[in-house]
Amino acid sequence: MRSALFLLLASCAPEAQIQLIQPPFLVDSYPGNGSVLPADQATPLLLRFSKAVADPSSAHQNLELASLTRSGEASELVALSPCRAEADGLLLECPVAGTLAPDTRYRLTIGTGIAFATGEVLISVQQRWFQTLP
Repeated sequence: MRSALFLLLASCAPEAQIQLIQPPFLVDSYPGNGSVLPADQATPLLLRFSKAVADPSSAHQNLELASLTRSGEASELVALSPCRAEADGLLLECPVAGTLAPDTRYRLTIGTGIAFATGEVLISVQQRWFQTLP
């Protein structure tokens, strides 16, 4: 009797649906990770995310661009100007507030403080690097 009741109730219940909610993530960047390019072509930095950024103009506060020594240690921070976003908020354009040096390796660190329109933040720090030509 118990199994018959279960079958009757199970056949009346709506089909369960599982919805996976993916946290926001960095989709792509320019300069691309590992790029080697002329210094004048390495700005603005472009960052494409999987979800819309909530406040593009303050996103640069969670970005760190550093020139690196030959051993890979950060030697000097490079200032960034406030970022702008496309209408959909997925692509950030972050100008470098100065001139990048030739023949220099740079590391871009994207911190977890970038807020998204969904109320979420990045779950982990992301790093990208690029190098300017001599």
